[in-house]
Amino acid sequence: MLAPGVLSGLSKTSSEVLPGGVVKKTPSREIWSKDEDERIRIFGDANGLEASWRDLCLILTNHTEEELKKRYGKILKMTNSKTQWTREEDDLLVAAIGKHGPKNWSNVAQEVPGRNGKQCRERWCNYLDPDIKRDAWQREEDRLILKYIRTTGSRWAEMAKALPGRYE
Repeated sequence: MLAPGVLSGLSKTSSEVLPGGVVKKTPSREIWSKDEDERIRIFGDANGLEASWRDLCLILTNHTEEELKKRYGKILKMTNSKTQWTREEDDLLVAAIGKHGPKNWSNVAQEVPGRNGKQCRERWCNYLDPDIKRDAWQREEDRLILKYIRTTGSRWAEMAKALPGRYE
């Protein structure tokens, strides 16, 4: 169902129908109008990312469902918070990780309003993960790092896999 405000002021354009009933849409434009962004935001806020974007696709006929869904994600990212994390956000993040696991950051971020996947990952990996080792580095860990540097170079993400509780 379309949210109020999505339809107002639009004149629907026709799409070309090819043989076999295939609808040809004009290619996506690089520049999205403010009007399109606002309609996408209204629809997305009312229905969420998991909604059928086909309804909105019937109105904004020069975009596919996938393009509209991706654009909504970008609109959300434009409003991402760069402020200090609150206790409420931390609680939402921990709950989202409990639901989606600590790998699927885009899905986790959908449950923490105003934050993107990268912000959620960094907050979890650097502060909230209960498995983080916060004590001083051990000599054995230092030796292992030096060994990895000699054999594979400075691939910190690879080294972190061999050091439980330490992130790159």
